[in-house]
Amino acid sequence: MSNAPSANRPSTPTRLLTKGVLYVLAGLVALFVMINVHEIGHTVLARLLGDARATYALYRLHPDGRLACIGCNVYHEEALSWAGNVAVALGGVLFTQGLAWGLLRYAQQGKGHRCGFFCKILIGVCGFDALFQGLQGLLADIGRQTGLMRVDMADFLWLLSEGTGLPDATLKVGFGLALLLYLGWFASTFRKVRQLRRGM
Repeated sequence: MSNAPSANRPSTPTRLLTKGVLYVLAGLVALFVMINVHEIGHTVLARLLGDARATYALYRLHPDGRLACIGCNVYHEEALSWAGNVAVALGGVLFTQGLAWGLLRYAQQGKGHRCGFFCKILIGVCGFDALFQGLQGLLADIGRQTGLMRVDMADFLWLLSEGTGLPDATLKVGFGLALLLYLGWFASTFRKVRQLRRGM
């Protein structure tokens, strides 16, 4: 009996390429899901907090047919209180993190095996949303900001600065520490879920 690999079995480079393509495709789908959940979060909170005209669309096109945006939300800050605008600025990342923690909880209850390939990718992409939004806030020059820019965490910090009178540096230090603690907690929980799955 020959020990040669079966002719039907893909070679190692082919398997690696297939796996890479699957990861890229799953990542793109997860990114699409995350972006839309994020934008729906802004719209839902805007409507709940007083802006009856807030709208969401899966996508919008320019008049010439070019893509304008994917996961588009429009809300009107003048219809919201200061606290309402703070909540709406946070709404997108709150919804993506809610999705991630829901999936993590689901995986923990099933001892990891319920959280499949796409589930893990989606959790990771949602975690990246928190990192990306947090870095945008930390890098924003909120001292020069004069109004809402629709950059979530920059708007959040600017609103806090305007509403509390706290120095920008103090706000950024506190925000940066909170972000580090959150991302550490997120990564630790995600790692435990992956270890549970490996142990099955």
